Amino acid sequence: MRRVYELLLRLYPAAYRELFGEEMPRVFEQAAAERRGMALARFAAGEWMGLAAGAAAAWIDRWKTDPALDLTKMRPVDVTRESYVSALDEVIEAQKAVDFHLRRMQAAISRHDFVEARLSSDQDRRARENLRLVRRKYHIAE
Repeated sequence: MRRVYELLLRLYPAAYRELFGEEMPRVFEQAAAERRGMALARFAAGEWMGLAAGAAAAWIDRWKTDPALDLTKMRPVDVTRESYVSALDEVIEAQKAVDFHLRRMQAAISRHDFVEARLSSDQDRRARENLRLVRRKYHIAE
């Protein structure tokens, strides 16, 4: 029974298995040890169905929220260090560009240099669009 349970546990995303993969079979085995006969069969069937349903829910939740990157938190288990660092670098660079063009536009306005302000405004708009695209690429909320 434990073997079937462990096989069904593989239906879960890797990050979930890494967090709970050792504990879940132990708890299942402890609970199964308390049952005999038909009670054990009903328990095992219920647990197996629950495991399959839970795995489906975990995948749906993962696709819906894609843990990819909440840069305010630690790197998720299933996101490689390289991709996390790459995302951080890209977002930081895009944000720096937005900040630079905004400061440049504000300085031009304060000097009444409206030609420069218009140019900086266009560059700011492009930098903000790039930041939006980078955020979308890594599924980062704005």
